[in-house]
Order: sequence, then structure tokens, then C-alpha cells
Amino acid sequence: MDEMELGCCVYTVADEFAKAPYETLYKLAEIGYTCTEIGDFTILGVSDWVAAQKSTGLKMACTHFAVHYQEAWTKHIIEFARALGSRRIGYPALRQTAAGAKEDYLREAEVMNRLGRIYAEYGIRMIYHNHDFEFAVFGGEYGLDILRENTDPAYVGFELDTYWIARGGEIPESYINKFAGRCDIVHFKDMAEDGFFAPVGEGTLNIGAIFEAAAASGAKIAMVEQDAHRKPSLECAKSSYDCLSKIRKN
Repeated sequence: MDEMELGCCVYTVADEFAKAPYETLYKLAEIGYTCTEIGDFTILGVSDWVAAQKSTGLKMACTHFAVHYQEAWTKHIIEFARALGSRRIGYPALRQTAAGAKEDYLREAEVMNRLGRIYAEYGIRMIYHNHDFEFAVFGGEYGLDILRENTDPAYVGFELDTYWIARGGEIPESYINKFAGRCDIVHFKDMAEDGFFAPVGEGTLNIGAIFEAAAASGAKIAMVEQDAHRKPSLECAKSSYDCLSKIRKN
């Protein structure tokens, strides 16, 4: 199987990025990461991002935008993603107003299919990022499974998040198998014993088994994301990289 790239979301080091964006990107590259991803709009413009990518070597794996932005500013978002070399546009979380019934999930699946078809014309793929609320059950099915079953694999992929899968009550390394061929990126996010976020390899999740399942499912990128920290964010990013790099070598 192809070797997965190791990336780190800007969100993981958002506090450092806000103070010193260029320096923070350089530090991620020095750690060893080869790609990153961003959410919605950042403090860097397109030309700044392009310059930062050239100087650090970091590729843009995915650009995330709330779906109401994607619907309103489709053309601009495509242009932004293409300028940064991103082949994916992420739908970061289902609208909370569209997560209360199976019919809501079916409607959002249609939105994803429609946007995905547009993006495909430009060589870009729509991917959906899960949290835990999509593990609510509707008619015997998880909301997330409803999205998977009702989106077109030709246009819509997924970015499964290990922490939120576990918070949703599933075992990440088992659940990922259901998304074989559909999971472009896996968000590697560990869970401390008290349920808080932890650097990858310092929590309770079976990271080795998850990495193996992600690779077998066809995921191209292992993307580190940590929402909150108990030690400096760049230190967490380094610990997470060291864990995944060691696993990848074995």
C-alpha cells in the first residue's frame, strides 16, 4: 500500500499561527510535516500562502469552508483552493440545524453531491469531516453512515476524525474500515483518560491499529489535529509527528 503523508492542521497550532504565521509554518516543516490544511479564512492572503508554501515546502492538503460559504461563494472558494494547490475542499461539520432527522442528512448529502460535481470539474474533491453528533441513530443507522450511503463516491470523500469517532461510541480502527475507498484523509487526534484532547500516542486510542486501518482504507494523508492543549501546541505537534513517523517506519 502507498505510504501516507504526515500533515498537521494549522488549527493544531492556531495560537502560534495567530502570533507568527510564517514562523509557525516553518516550524511545522522543520518537525517533518509535508502538508497542512486550513479552515475557512486565515490571516494570510493567497499570495502570502503561496509564498509560504514555496519557502517551507508544505503542500495544502485541504481547504475547509463552512458549507454556507461554499454555496454562496463557490467560484471564489474554487479559485482559492486551486491557487494553493489544494485538491480537496472540506465540509468541516454538518449544520446543526440539519442534523436532527434522517431527512436532514439526506438533504445535506444532496448538497455535498451537488458541490462535489462542481468541484470535480476543476479536479477538486469534496470531503466531509465528522464530529460525534453524526453518531446519532436514525432508523437504525448513524447519521454519518447515511451521508456515506447517499453521497456519490465519484465526487464526495471523507475526512474521518479518530477522536470524534471514539466520542461517538465506535472503535476508530474498526469503523474506518466501512469507509474503504472513501476516506481521503484521517484526522489523527488522541483522547486522554479524562476525555480531553491529547497528542497522538499519549492518549488511550490504539494509534498503531488506526494507522494500519487508515492505510488499508486508502487514506492518503495522516493529518494531526488537536483542538486544545495542556502543553505548548508546537510541542504537541512534535510529539504527534514523532509517534506517527515511528509507526509509519514499522
